[in-house]
Amino acid sequence: MSSRLPFLSRLASLAVALCAAGCFSESPLPECETLADCPVNQGYNACIDGWCYRTQACADRPVVAGDGCCALTEGDRSEDTDCMLADLALSCRDPAGPSVDNDGNIYVTCLMPLTDGTRNVVLRRLDTSGNLSVPLVAGIGTVAFSPVMGKGSTVMVQFGAGLARFSTVNLGDAGGQSTGPAAARVASNGGSDAFRGIGGWPTLDGKVVLIDEEKNILLSYGLPRPDLGAGGAWPPTVSWTGKRMYVTWKAGVLDVVESGSNPLGTLISMNLPAVPSGAAIDVDGRIYVPLSDGTLRRYQETTSVRLQEVWSTVIFGGVGQQAVNLLVDDEGLIIAVSGTGDVQVVKDMEGFGSVVATGSFGTPLAPLHPVLGDSGRVVASSAAGRIVSVLVDSVSGLVIQGLGFNVPSPPASDMLLLEDVLMYVSETGSLMSWSYPAGPAGRWSRSGANQGSTGRTARPALLSVKP
Repeated sequence: MSSRLPFLSRLASLAVALCAAGCFSESPLPECETLADCPVNQGYNACIDGWCYRTQACADRPVVAGDGCCALTEGDRSEDTDCMLADLALSCRDPAGPSVDNDGNIYVTCLMPLTDGTRNVVLRRLDTSGNLSVPLVAGIGTVAFSPVMGKGSTVMVQFGAGLARFSTVNLGDAGGQSTGPAAARVASNGGSDAFRGIGGWPTLDGKVVLIDEEKNILLSYGLPRPDLGAGGAWPPTVSWTGKRMYVTWKAGVLDVVESGSNPLGTLISMNLPAVPSGAAIDVDGRIYVPLSDGTLRRYQETTSVRLQEVWSTVIFGGVGQQAVNLLVDDEGLIIAVSGTGDVQVVKDMEGFGSVVATGSFGTPLAPLHPVLGDSGRVVASSAAGRIVSVLVDSVSGLVIQGLGFNVPSPPASDMLLLEDVLMYVSETGSLMSWSYPAGPAGRWSRSGANQGSTGRTARPALLSVKP
């Protein structure tokens, strides 16, 4: 059953309750003081004369502050402060996230200093009623990784010595494991149809560890590989079936891990032809890996449990060690985004990869994963902290610069694009959300922490919170 069904059924129940209150009488528009007061996920993008209005009301409005409208434009929107929905202080440092559970609750992690100079990694939840939980301590650590939703009703939080899990029902302790320092954030097959919930992550000693979520059993296979761990790893990703996890070590090794009903650990460990410039992803068994020699490679797993190269195509000549993030739209087009701001769109022709569109953001990008929205919109954060976007048109072969705007504080972690809302945690430690003319789309549309590793696509029920 789809993970969206519980969330959608709650919306349906709400609709029935509202109908019972008077379906046959004219309902007034929602009242508001600012756009942040308007109901979310209902298309409202204006607060005019104390009432909420939908898109048509702002169709011809200029990009100005104070008119109650979030202007519809493909240009610079920096002056339109009406577009900001929330700026909620988290009261902690170096935040990561956000991630969202099936009920629409929002989770972030961050650091809280202790009197002895160390710091706790903590989890905070903003529930659908607007209540921010007290900090839940995972353990002592020096970096906060994004929280990841597990299978069932759990959220996983990494800290310096291991992994903690909390219940999304009551925020109680759901058990954890001590594993040593992580080289990258955890991934989970929780959003797939896999029978067994498995989380996994690489460690600094070069191992891949797995956790059986139901039994809270740690599974660790193979010998340490300190040379791999020292170089770090890209965040692991999970196939949409949940049966395979991919750990892309920055030193040039790709581990294919069994993460399905019989988690046997690393099945394949292959030396890549060049150092990877980003994480490998799997879309319907097609494995794509961007490499530092400027190529995009497609692999497939053979019946003899090996990786076989299907094709290779040059996408970024001379890109060197510049990071490359991959997105895949609903039609299977691969959108490769370089840290330089360059964009290449590749069509998988089965026997070869063909570049069908090319363009640029026109500015270097921050080291964060971009997100893919409907209508071919790709959203990213520039190195200067500005929200930027491009529109991809594979038919014309063009990648055109689109909507952009300055923000009070840039994203500190990967952004989350939901229905008409862009959300992130800021460098100053706030949860921020903005009205945005796009919704999530694609087979691989954002970072592994909030979609690729979990399959979660539920929309938060609360996206606008007064400071």
